Amino acid sequence: SNVGKLTSLEFLDLSQNQLVGSIPSSLAQIDRLTMLDLSHNYLSGKIPTGTQLQSFDASKYEDNVDLCGPPLKKLCIDGITRQGPTIKFQEDDNLIFNREYYISMTIGFVISFWGVFGSILIIRSWRH
Repeated sequence: SNVGKLTSLEFLDLSQNQLVGSIPSSLAQIDRLTMLDLSHNYLSGKIPTGTQLQSFDASKYEDNVDLCGPPLKKLCIDGITRQGPTIKFQEDDNLIFNREYYISMTIGFVISFWGVFGSILIIRSWRH
């Protein structure tokens, strides 16, 4: 992983990004990292050993069910912990629903707007 080459990186917030897999070990090589948030993803495996990664609060790793090791209370048991591929984005199953929702809301607004104001423009008795 190339994330370890970002040696001047100080803040990294990847929370709620639907990331899957293990945390790259190269992340432990970033000495200047003062804020890290990997919470609310689908990360798995052991948190890489390094002073920086263990110094962050456990809440920065929360809601990653298969993640283990310090600073989390969940211990890693060799051979049982699943190691997935390095961080990748999981496809958003709701993307189509979200797009259709916003399109239908826009169409509904336009029809309603012109329904009211078009009627006012066409019917003279409503204008006065």
